[in-house]
Amino acid sequence: MNKIGVFLGDLFWSSVPYDGLDLYLYLKSVGHDVDLIMFNSDIRLNKKFDGKEYFYFDTTKFQNSENLVLVKNWNDFEKLSSDYSLIITPPKVAPKNRFPKNPISKCPIAVWDIGGTDILTDAIQYSNYYFVKGDLWKKWLMILGVSDEKIFVTGSPHYDPYLDDCNATDFFKKYDLHETK
Repeated sequence: MNKIGVFLGDLFWSSVPYDGLDLYLYLKSVGHDVDLIMFNSDIRLNKKFDGKEYFYFDTTKFQNSENLVLVKNWNDFEKLSSDYSLIITPPKVAPKNRFPKNPISKCPIAVWDIGGTDILTDAIQYSNYYFVKGDLWKKWLMILGVSDEKIFVTGSPHYDPYLDDCNATDFFKKYDLHETK
């Protein structure tokens, strides 16, 4: 079995609601057998906008995902995990009051985009593999005792889509920055 699950949990930054969706779509576009896994109560599936919000996201981008798999709770997640060879998740998957004390998965868990405050919390401590932004993050995890074989420098699905569209020379000009500072 080589099926991958991209689990979004139900905690996200409103400024980047498509974070995990982008990763799911990328994996799908390069030929992986991949599902998008979300809680059925996730706001990204159910939000009704009235026009007074400071941010907006398109719920249909999630609702219309070809391989959308919904779970009701952590027990459903555990049962579902046996269908996958790997589940990839962001480090923050639920508010602390909804994060399980002993999350159980029947397949390995990989976490992407670990942040400094995440390094000892939530999904990080239960992960089998770590997909990090760069070598500095890899060094931090190794200092904390994570084996080199479990850490992969992959970039960031959170930030890389923005960087791909950015020309460094134009960026420095736009913000009147010196290239060596």
